[in-house]
Amino acid sequence: MTEVFGSSYAITYDAVYAAKDYGAECDAIERAFSEFSRVSVRRVLDLGCGTGGHAIPLAARGYGVTGIDRSPDMLAVAARKGRAAGLDGSLAWRQADLTQRPELGQHDAVLMMFNAMGYLLEAQSLVQLLGAVRESLPSGALFVLDLWDAAGVLKHPPSTRVTGVVVGDRHLERRSHAALDPAAQTCRVMIELTDPQDPRFKVSEVHAVRFFRRAELTDLFRRHGLEVLRWGGLPEYWKEPAGAWSVMVIARAV
Repeated sequence: MTEVFGSSYAITYDAVYAAKDYGAECDAIERAFSEFSRVSVRRVLDLGCGTGGHAIPLAARGYGVTGIDRSPDMLAVAARKGRAAGLDGSLAWRQADLTQRPELGQHDAVLMMFNAMGYLLEAQSLVQLLGAVRESLPSGALFVLDLWDAAGVLKHPPSTRVTGVVVGDRHLERRSHAALDPAAQTCRVMIELTDPQDPRFKVSEVHAVRFFRRAELTDLFRRHGLEVLRWGGLPEYWKEPAGAWSVMVIARAV
């Protein structure tokens, strides 16, 4: 197995998720800012920012965005994309392990998209992060995230998937298989990328990811000064999730 979110995975990441509609999700994020935030949003913190899928479009819309991720390889890709878009002045990147409660600084809104919270497997890590998020926000500011909803995960258990991915001149095969542990509320996702034309190329990663129950997470947020306002579809948070794995959660600092 290679390191999770390692260099080879980072290089292929944007191609693997090329169909993900980051623009629509950024539209929903801005709508949430307009609908629920009681502070003017200028400075945005993006936790688990990956290759900048949300941070870069938001910077292009006029926000100052700081992206934090534990993977230097993912951050390197994000930085290259930000420079190519001419947005260096609106973007900042930091490497940090969110399980260690890094200093986040003050921001007008905090994001944690693409189920980045699901990688906080230990209860103590989650508690520490929520405390840090609340300290980072003024009262009335928003914490916007998406995560895996236990109701959807358990209703539609995972299956093996095989898809084709084009990265430059490589035509790769991506195979993923997931195993659920309902008691621990975790899902182990085994991902393998291979090149049928080059047997030397192989990327194998195992991602242990947590899913969440609505009532318990709402209570946990409340105990850390965050009021959950919406638990809805992604990106259409104003609609009920309708059994989907991913939901969009909007919470406000109180």
